[in-house]
Amino acid sequence: MNTQLDSVADFLEEALAISLALNSPVLEGRTRIKWALYHRTKGENPEALEQAILAQKMADSLRDKPLRILANSALLNSYLTTGDKEKALEIGLKNLALVAADPPSSDKARLHFDVGNIYVDLKAHTAAEKEYKKAIDMCQTIGFVPGEMLMKVKLGILYRNMGVYDKALKQFEITSDYYGKNGQTTREMASLGHLATVYSLKSEHKTSIPLYEKAIVLLDSTKGSLFYKNDLQQKLFIAYSILGDAEKAWKWNDAYVNLKKQIESEDRNKLTAALKVEYETEKLAQEKLLAQTQATLANNRAQANRYYLIAAIGIGASCLVIGLLLFYRFKNAEKIKRIAADLKESQRRLALEKQYKDSELKALKAQMNPHFIFNVLNSIQDYIISNKKNEASDYLGQFADVIRMYLKHSDAGSISLADEMESLGMYLDLEALRFEDNFNYRIHAENSLDTLAIEIPTMLVQPYIENAIKHGLALKTGAKVIEVIFKTENEEQLKCIITDNGIGREKAKIEKQKKGLGHTSFAHRATEERLALLNYGKQRKIGVELHDCIIKGKVSGTEVILTIPITNIG
Repeated sequence: MNTQLDSVADFLEEALAISLALNSPVLEGRTRIKWALYHRTKGENPEALEQAILAQKMADSLRDKPLRILANSALLNSYLTTGDKEKALEIGLKNLALVAADPPSSDKARLHFDVGNIYVDLKAHTAAEKEYKKAIDMCQTIGFVPGEMLMKVKLGILYRNMGVYDKALKQFEITSDYYGKNGQTTREMASLGHLATVYSLKSEHKTSIPLYEKAIVLLDSTKGSLFYKNDLQQKLFIAYSILGDAEKAWKWNDAYVNLKKQIESEDRNKLTAALKVEYETEKLAQEKLLAQTQATLANNRAQANRYYLIAAIGIGASCLVIGLLLFYRFKNAEKIKRIAADLKESQRRLALEKQYKDSELKALKAQMNPHFIFNVLNSIQDYIISNKKNEASDYLGQFADVIRMYLKHSDAGSISLADEMESLGMYLDLEALRFEDNFNYRIHAENSLDTLAIEIPTMLVQPYIENAIKHGLALKTGAKVIEVIFKTENEEQLKCIITDNGIGREKAKIEKQKKGLGHTSFAHRATEERLALLNYGKQRKIGVELHDCIIKGKVSGTEVILTIPITNIG
């Protein structure tokens, strides 16, 4: 790839030299546009921006409209690459002004489409919709159907993000039908995926499921993106979970997890191979440099020997001493280089390990969130089966609030203590509905804690509370109480103490054995794995302690103590 880019650079150097020799501003302007693309491809954004600005100034001075449009487009893309969306929009609107009086064409439609994309990046949805519609109308006028379909897909995505689901469905139904009839399998698959997602957002999961499954079949037939397939598998797991089909839900979850591991393994292999190639390249360069140095030294020694024959013994001795000093200095320099190379390689390996652990953590969290959802849906199902419609309705309303809260923080690795306490309260309100009047809880933070400034990992405390309810309180008769207290251990540690008045760990273990549940549950296993991943490579680790609560010599519940390193937001 580098060799190909180098040959492109040589060609562009020659083209620029010719344009200057011929004194041709048009040829020079077009060459600088290509230079901007070359630098952008290499990730050299300042150089790309510089060439695009030069090309635009040259095109403006010539009043050459086609060249001005091309130069503006190059500058627009450079601004987008550097993140300056406002300047990109300014250039995009200049292009539209240049072609305002031109008849409809595919190029003009593309300019409207480009401006629409910038408006999307700026969250100006209404303006984006307007530009997309202009581009689509133009494609329809000139009969450019492929362009029309591509733009309808983008319009559908915009409507989906705006929450205008019926309009989004209309766009994706048109595009999936068109691509299916024209044998464009990859694009049909993508449109079906979008269509299914919108139906899921409308809670029409029975409609979304066959669309997801068809999209996966098409993806397999084209050997398409494994990342997209993984995303479709997870969406199928959630859809089947909500519909209460546990068997199919966990079938797709297993497929999701296995493919996730395969992707991560392939990514690790690719990264390792890339590191190995880079290491070998550097090693060869070092060996070449060493050989050149040794050859230079050999030549210098040969010439010095001729002078030794002429020079006095004293001068020869001095030269010998100087030669030895240089030799040892060279050896030390080589030793330092080797140590630096070894250190660099160790840092790369550590970075690779960290990347792998981060990927494992994300995959595990992706399983825990649907697991929590599935457990809550089982409780709603119990109410429906028992014909307790009012309770089911209340429970469903609370469930929606909890899901909104968890989705709000689902992509974040950490959450403020204040938000964590709020989400735990909403979750326990949900459990209180299930136990009715027999359940009470208390969540408290000591006054000295700044709950808005302290952050902790997301989904850290809730699994322990869920475990206390499931294995301690659910099996207990009478009043059920759980208390969650946050307090400081010292300036660097936060303690979360979860206490319940359940049946205790030993009785819970006996009850599990009676029901034939001797194996470790997914929730327990996932919590332990996630804790190990969160602690990986950290000096200050999250600690967990479990104790029986003893009152008058009898076990009267369980206490879980989480010790969490304090991290301040910002």
